[in-house]
Amino acid sequence: MYEKIFSMAKEKKVSQKELAQNIGVSPSVLSDWRSGRLKPSAEAISKLAKYFGVTTDYLLDLTDTPQALKIPDVLKSVPVAFHRGEFEDLTQDEVDNLARIAAGYKAIRQSESS
Repeated sequence: MYEKIFSMAKEKKVSQKELAQNIGVSPSVLSDWRSGRLKPSAEAISKLAKYFGVTTDYLLDLTDTPQALKIPDVLKSVPVAFHRGEFEDLTQDEVDNLARIAAGYKAIRQSESS
């Protein structure tokens, strides 16, 4: 997790001091995280995720996908597969394609029932 944090900070061209200020901790706390002397609290992980625009699962190495998928409304009625995480390896484009397919089937069903 620490490598990701500091790698993202480097990509964003943010110093350790700036990062600390932006998430509300001292620079020494970041140093302690980096060295392994301290672990970030759940609140700090949440702030880091929000700051970098990634999921907490990504920071915690629970997924390789940094962004949470945006589930289109047409697919929100297909709860089981998404809520169980079976599609977590799909890209946003793939999810959007599924939404277009689902919308097409929905339109066909509506036209058949008319």
